[in-house]
Amino acid sequence: MIQCDWLSAEFLGEYDQDMVYGLSDPAPELPELPGQVEVCPDADVAAERLLTDLRHQADCCVRAFGDFHMALPGDACFGPLYRRLLVDPLFRMLPWRKTHLWMIDAYGDGEPAADLIGGWLHDHTDLPREQWHPFRGQEPEAFDSELRENFAFREAGQDRLDFVLLPVREDGALPGADIDAPGAINTSVGLALGFGALVRARMQAIAGFGSEHVAPVLNRVGAGEALALVRPNPQEGVRLFYVDASAFTEAPSS
Repeated sequence: MIQCDWLSAEFLGEYDQDMVYGLSDPAPELPELPGQVEVCPDADVAAERLLTDLRHQADCCVRAFGDFHMALPGDACFGPLYRRLLVDPLFRMLPWRKTHLWMIDAYGDGEPAADLIGGWLHDHTDLPREQWHPFRGQEPEAFDSELRENFAFREAGQDRLDFVLLPVREDGALPGADIDAPGAINTSVGLALGFGALVRARMQAIAGFGSEHVAPVLNRVGAGEALALVRPNPQEGVRLFYVDASAFTEAPSS
């Protein structure tokens, strides 16, 4: 079985829940989270670290498998992150022609999720049209067929998403995490990737920045609540939290 160096013991050893980057003393009290945690002084640094790891993951997967599959959210707060992915010299050389772009769900709190993601990352890159896979109101069975078709060239065990970006929403909501399905499901917000697709992801990145819900939700996770956000614990992958520590300086615990 092909293994990415990006998920090696050395990679995991670089992350420690006690690692704090550029924080002045005293550091804010942060919750214990179920995964590898990178604590950053502000949202800008957290975004940079997340995009750096995304770029490394993309390069690694293209070398190992010939392509890279990532699933992203369409929340309005991710617009600046996607823009940075396009314009920042550190990240704009992502291997777009080898990338498949999926959605975690159809939730959009501003414009439709597919329009936000596609508007930034399809319209302004050289991502081939057939490698952009938005939810557009099709039935789950049709979307599952599309998933299987696009992973058909990978060997057994490697036919899974390489990178999933999870948002911290109010109450830790993640519609697809409530139903154990290997592909897409119907939810109250439209189609979403089910628990089975999320839990098999090679890398889950939880964006603990850019949202007013970060501190309240992550404090609840740290207190042991089984919120939907953390329900799909990766089976053969890694979960990374990118935490803006400044969000906890004066934040309520619930």
